Amino acid sequence: MKEITFQVAAVADGGAAVGRVDGKAAFIEFCAPGETVRARVVEEKKNFLRAKLIEVLIPSPLRVEPRCQHYGLCGGCSWQHLEYGAALSGKAESFKGFAKSRLKVAEDLFAPPIASPNPWGYRNRVSLQVAGHGGAVGFAKASTNEVFPLKMC
Repeated sequence: MKEITFQVAAVADGGAAVGRVDGKAAFIEFCAPGETVRARVVEEKKNFLRAKLIEVLIPSPLRVEPRCQHYGLCGGCSWQHLEYGAALSGKAESFKGFAKSRLKVAEDLFAPPIASPNPWGYRNRVSLQVAGHGGAVGFAKASTNEVFPLKMC
C-alpha cells in the first residue's frame, strides 16, 4: 500500500488520531495532535482512510513515553502516549462525538470527565484470557484472539 505524510489535527474516537490527506479524513493510531507522521495506508474509502504509523517525523509536545510495557500490544489504554490532560480532553471530545452521532443527544448533556489524582493503576477488575491448556494467562493482542503473557497492568 502507499505511504503518506501528513499532520495530525486532533484525537478521534477509540484512541485514534485524525488528519487530512487529499481532502479525506485520515485516521491513525498512536499519534498526537500537532505531529507530522509518515504512515502506510491500510484501508481507503471514498471519504476517509486508515493508516498505520511508520514514523513520527515531528513529535507533538503532548506526546509522552507510555508507562506500560505492553502499550500498543494489548489494545487497552490506547492513549498512554498522550500527556494525561490531553488524553482526558480527547476522551471527552470522543464521547461528545459519540453522543451526538450515535446517541442523537445534545453534546452538553453529560458532565466533562473528572481527572483522577492518580491516573495510573486504577483498574480494580480485568478480564484475563488463557491460551489453551497450560498456556499464557494475559490479554488478547489488539484486534486478535492471540493471548500474550501479562507482566503488569
